[in-house]
Amino acid sequence: MMKRTVLFLLMALHAGLVSAQSLRVSVKNELAEPLPYAYVYVNGRAAGIADTLGMVSISGEKLNLGDTLSATMIGNLPGWVVYDRTIQRQGRAELVLPENYHATIAAKEVVVHADMEDFFAKNLREIIPMWYSGTLAANFRAVFSQPGVKTRAVEGSLKVDNEIWNKNWVRPMRGQRFFGDSIRFSTVSDTAGMDRTLRSYVHWALDAAGGITGTCMTRKKARELLRREGYGFRFGYLGKENGIMKFRVPFYPETMLGDTYQQLLHIDENRKSLVKAEVSILIISNQRMNGVYNISADYVDFRYKRWEPTLMPVNIRYEYKADDGSSVEVEITHAVFGTKDPKAVDKTKQKR
Repeated sequence: MMKRTVLFLLMALHAGLVSAQSLRVSVKNELAEPLPYAYVYVNGRAAGIADTLGMVSISGEKLNLGDTLSATMIGNLPGWVVYDRTIQRQGRAELVLPENYHATIAAKEVVVHADMEDFFAKNLREIIPMWYSGTLAANFRAVFSQPGVKTRAVEGSLKVDNEIWNKNWVRPMRGQRFFGDSIRFSTVSDTAGMDRTLRSYVHWALDAAGGITGTCMTRKKARELLRREGYGFRFGYLGKENGIMKFRVPFYPETMLGDTYQQLLHIDENRKSLVKAEVSILIISNQRMNGVYNISADYVDFRYKRWEPTLMPVNIRYEYKADDGSSVEVEITHAVFGTKDPKAVDKTKQKR
């Protein structure tokens, strides 16, 4: 009887040690190349960020048999495995994320990592923010989901201004939102009790799409500023597809705890202009991962008369997935831009 008791205790102790040990997760593409800064999830909840070798360590205390381990990376399809006894016993798992694009790299485009930032900068012309007043009219659709609560969808049209022509003119890059004026909605959907929430998320979608042109880092000084603030960059070239060059540029906090960004930038080879951007942001607050923002937009050139050309986001897609299972999806389509005050003095020539 004593032998059986001791044997049972040893088996229980061994099972406890196995379940408590950390799990090493490797995130790679189908060529077995590591994917640095990929996001790793347990049952859909953010659990870690891959390091420069594509590795993540997850505490065994956070895992149960049958859990789903998954990973995402901009430019790749998601990958997943089920946490079973084999993975538990080995203490490691591998997540393979196939490439989502069929791009090719020409011989003249092969550059070493040290030169990748210069290669990126040479192939993307500087993006000028929208320095003048404008108007935006578009269609929208927003879906709000929360566990245990009926999903609500709102759709219709909107109009909003980008107001900078006033006595207290402020640079858009210094705290003023992209098309930050009050939004005027037209909808037949039931918006009772959610007017403020709707306005906030549509504003965030517009601001995020406009802000992407700032995070493209076409200006070397902008990249230097972020580096001084503790961020690092990793420039990667995925190749070219139908004349569109694809650069993956994650940037991440090196000396602090903060949000991590994945960016995939689609650049027209001939015009050296941004035509599409995809961004995923893992939110860190109170020293924990609280959710993921996914933003994508197509971009078109916009110019009024002789004023400096800028890029305008169209076909905006914004998604927020919170750690508690709630989510928000916003789509803004059929955008039409115009100038609000065509008689105004061209202030793009003023000192900034």
